[in-house]
Amino acid sequence: MSSQKSSPGIRSLGPQPIQDILLVDLFCRRRNGYRFEATSLPGHLVQLVIRGRVRLECNGRHYTLTPGCLIWYHEDELVRGQVIESPWEFYSVNFTAPSLPPPAFEERVLDGHLHLAPHFLVS
Repeated sequence: MSSQKSSPGIRSLGPQPIQDILLVDLFCRRRNGYRFEATSLPGHLVQLVIRGRVRLECNGRHYTLTPGCLIWYHEDELVRGQVIESPWEFYSVNFTAPSLPPPAFEERVLDGHLHLAPHFLVS
């Protein structure tokens, strides 16, 4: 018999997979037509669009992100894009979690999450 007590309806998920949070910031690109090419940061990178629109290409997939879109990158992925409606503003969170696999490619972009913006606020 285990000596651990648990609350009804709550189960342990085990140790937290996040080792370190490396970046939390708000970025803004103010020019329509602005083009970029970059690699995502090492580890996991989650971005939430709060204003504007951008077209992205990553891993051979093409996306148009609008306010409320959340995108998840993993380990230095090449990203190309163009701002199609400025200002394009997005929150970005970079963290290391070696034991956490990234979502499947078809699950890396989610829409309808603008309500999460207050949780990204940088103080």
